[in-house]
This record gives sequence, structure tokens and C-alpha cells, in this order.
Amino acid sequence: DEFVIHSPTLSSIKWWPTGMYASTHGIVFAQLYSKGKNYGYHGFMVQFRDDQGNLMPGVEVGEIGPKIDPRNTNIGYARFTHVRVPRFNMFARSQQLTREGDYIAAPPKLSKFKYIGMMTIRAGMVGGAYSMTANAATVAVRYLCIRKQGFKDSTSEDALNSGENAVLDYQLHQYRVFKALALAYTFHFSSRYVQEFLARVRDGVMAGDDKAADGLPELHATLAGMKTFCTWTAHQQVEAMRKSCGGQGFLRASGA
Repeated sequence: DEFVIHSPTLSSIKWWPTGMYASTHGIVFAQLYSKGKNYGYHGFMVQFRDDQGNLMPGVEVGEIGPKIDPRNTNIGYARFTHVRVPRFNMFARSQQLTREGDYIAAPPKLSKFKYIGMMTIRAGMVGGAYSMTANAATVAVRYLCIRKQGFKDSTSEDALNSGENAVLDYQLHQYRVFKALALAYTFHFSSRYVQEFLARVRDGVMAGDDKAADGLPELHATLAGMKTFCTWTAHQQVEAMRKSCGGQGFLRASGA
């Protein structure tokens, strides 16, 4: 009456899981095999450590090397060697495996509901794109308002006394900075939309409303596209804001 969680190959090792070093338990997604047939990936609750903080038998976690940003949460790998967990540790709201090993599939409309965790992460990444872009744009706007560069009247015989322009007075910088600022607002309202969409579908399904599951395909497609576009665009804008601040933008203290 147990499942065996096993990583038989190098490619089956969990790579890049986050926060393992501080976790006693984790949700492990694995391919479900029963009677020689693969029923696709399912979630299982697995205990990583005992009450003394020691790894459980068969559980191996480790580091994969330094990251570009040393401030990142610990990210490494996890490997499982014949780790046994009770049968009820399988997430079985929509699909089940009987004690005899017979698989009971979820209703067709709910077959993809198990991706809701991934969708939740993607929705969070849209919000993350907003916060990172907004932060970088705020830093750049404030800095460029006080940073002086270039005389206001460079043709004057007394150009020094004519004063200097704020960097934000230049149209090129206005275009660069205001574009990032506008995108931050776009990401903000997009994040609110997808979070509300996600909550409506998730809460409806959890409450037993099968009609709510009709929104799963659109929700999945929307989040897949928005996660990609928003994070890629945010990366470009944050880098542009950092460069717009000159050398100061590359100081960690800048916050950009």
C-alpha cells in the first residue's frame, strides 16, 4: 500500500528545485507507473528530513554550483533512491490509484487541473515582472532627475554659469525611462487580471463547479504567453534602466 519514489537515471534527478535545504517535506512530481503502464506525472508528498534535520533514507540533496546572483535562494538538486511513501500521499482529488493498482482517471475537463500549481507560479512571475520593472524605473527616474550632464547653453561664452541639464531633460532618456515606467503599469494590471482569472477557475473547481474547468485551456495559454513575454521584457527594461544610470547603476546599492 505504498508508492516508491525513484530516480533511476541522471535525467530523472530533480534539477533546480528551490529551498530544499530549509524543507522537511516537499511535493514531488513524478511519472506514475502501475502494472507496467505510465499514467503521466502526478504529485506526491515526500518527507525529506526527520525531526533532527537529517535526510531520510534514500533522499539526496546537493548544490549545483554558484549562480550569477549570490543572493538567490539555495537552489540545487534532489535525487530519490527507492523512497517509500504511503499510498494516500498521492494527490488524488481528481484521479486515484486503487490498492489493487487500478488507475481511475480524472474527468476529461479536470485532467489538466493538476497543472494549477505551475499556473500559480507563472501568475506570480507576471507580478514579479511588474515589481522588478517598477523598482528599476523608479530608481532611474529619481536618479536622472538629480544627475546633471551637459550645459544648458553650450554656445554661451559663459556656459558654466548657464547651469547644467538634468539627464532626464534629454529626450533619449525620457523615451527609455518612460517606456519602462509605462510597461511597469502594464505588467501591474496584467498581473491583477491573471491573478483574478486564476482564482476564479481554481476556486470554482475546488468548490465543485465543473463549468469553471472550461476556463483551464484559456488560462493555461494566457499564463504561458504572459509569463514568457513579461519576464523577457522586464529583463530588457531592468537592464536598460541600469545602463541609463551610468556606472552607478551597476552598484548593488543602487537597487536597480
